[in-house]
Amino acid sequence: MKPIQIQLTSVIRSFEGETDKYEMWLEGQLTEKRDAHYIRYTEEQQGGSIKTIIKITEDAALIMRSGAVTMRLPLHREVPQTGHYNSPAGEMPLDIHTKQLAHDKAMGEFSTQYELAISGQTVGLYTLTINYTEVGQ
Repeated sequence: MKPIQIQLTSVIRSFEGETDKYEMWLEGQLTEKRDAHYIRYTEEQQGGSIKTIIKITEDAALIMRSGAVTMRLPLHREVPQTGHYNSPAGEMPLDIHTKQLAHDKAMGEFSTQYELAISGQTVGLYTLTINYTEVGQ
C-alpha cells in the first residue's frame, strides 16, 4: 500500500442543463493486487466520514462508498451496469451507462464519464477525474 495525494474533480451535468463542479484534495492509498489497482480515501462531509474504495481493472471499475452514505457503483466500458445507493431516505437502485473509462497509472490518473439513472429516472452525466501522486516522489 503506497500513500498518495489525490486531486478529485467531479462534474455533474444535469439534463436540465445545470452543471455542478466539486474539487477536493485528499490523502489516500494505492494498492496493486493481481490485475487490479485500488485507490482508497476518506472524505469528511457534514453528514460524517465516507470511505471510498475504487477497484480498477482493464475494462471496468467499481466505486464502493461506506459510512455516512453507502454506494456500489459498477462501471464497465461496454455493458450497462446496475448498482445501489443507500441514504437515510432508503435504498435507491442505480443504472449506470459508462461513456468513458481510463486509467493511466504512469501519469497517475483515473477518469470516467457515465450517465446515471436513480430509480429509473435519468439524473445526469457525471465526470470523475482522480489525479494522484505517490507521497515522497
